Amino acid sequence: MAGAGVNRSVDIVITVLKAAGDPNPTKPITVTAAGLRTSFSSTAPFTGNITNADGQVQLTVTRNVPNAGTGAINADRPHPTGCFQPVLHPDHLDKRRKRFPWQTPM
Repeated sequence: MAGAGVNRSVDIVITVLKAAGDPNPTKPITVTAAGLRTSFSSTAPFTGNITNADGQVQLTVTRNVPNAGTGAINADRPHPTGCFQPVLHPDHLDKRRKRFPWQTPM
């Protein structure tokens, strides 16, 4: 679908252990991830949102990245020489010398 964007996902393996460090099987896992889609794997050796014999579940977290052509972009204005100026944070300024660390000494 044009303009729908691209889905990006990552698989996460969660291991649940008992206090002694042993795997904790058959424990239900719930996930809250506002703005993201989540799903549990039922492909062996995983068993959905219930931990398997090794105390593990596999979770897939997916987000939609909007189509780059549909939104605004953030770009600094070009420098008169045609190159882009970096966006600098005031914390990078050497306040004693009123210059940035990579500038030559005065």
